[in-house]
Amino acid sequence: VKFAVAVKKVLAVGFQDYAVKQSAYNAGVSDVLNHAITGESPNYSINYKKVLISRGRLHTETDAVAKAEAGKVTFTWTYEADEEISANDKAILVVYCEALDKCLYTLKGADRNTGTAAISVARFKGQELHTWLAFISPDGANTSPSTYTGAITIA
Repeated sequence: VKFAVAVKKVLAVGFQDYAVKQSAYNAGVSDVLNHAITGESPNYSINYKKVLISRGRLHTETDAVAKAEAGKVTFTWTYEADEEISANDKAILVVYCEALDKCLYTLKGADRNTGTAAISVARFKGQELHTWLAFISPDGANTSPSTYTGAITIA
């Protein structure tokens, strides 16, 4: 529940296409509960690799990676022009620090065709962060499934 609350605003945008008879946030929480929770009571944990912070119809960039740099996390992906993929989709960048139970994100970052975007994380120095990348259409109506881009430690 702490994780879901920390990423609430992201889930509310990222699951708007899957909010049937429930809020987008509730659809996101349901997805996390059904696909990413491991363990047995009372020792549950989250398998962050299985967490989707966004789910939708847009193309996802499966080769995306995140890299820790001085005070920021830089995300990279390969954009290949295609009639079905908008070059102007905006990057959704998400970083979550489990130890501090804090999330930083941007919902309308760089255009998809740039192949890179960064988010400042100076406040997380020395912490491990879980990272995700997704995309949202310029009008905000559609999203892509997110890609878990790994756990990194901020130096």
